Amino acid sequence: CGRRHLSNTVSARIINGSDAKPGNWPWMVGLYTPDDNFHCGGVLIDRHYVLTAAHCLRNASFLTARLGSTNKTKLADCPNETIQQDFAER
Repeated sequence: CGRRHLSNTVSARIINGSDAKPGNWPWMVGLYTPDDNFHCGGVLIDRHYVLTAAHCLRNASFLTARLGSTNKTKLADCPNETIQQDFAER
């Protein structure tokens, strides 16, 4: 009583979700630290701009943006990367 049933998904934080198929979300961006650890996600909003949360840029002096990857822990499937050292907080 009083407990909601969680479906058998990859994450208990996503209710009734399903895995995305490769290529379904091509505008998604992974932001990685210099030692190739996933740091935050973002969205490609223009050819030259990625939108992400402000907290992702605090204390982040160098990040790599990866587009086209389908697995945030396996970087070999991502042929291109864009390195940007200047961030604009608005």
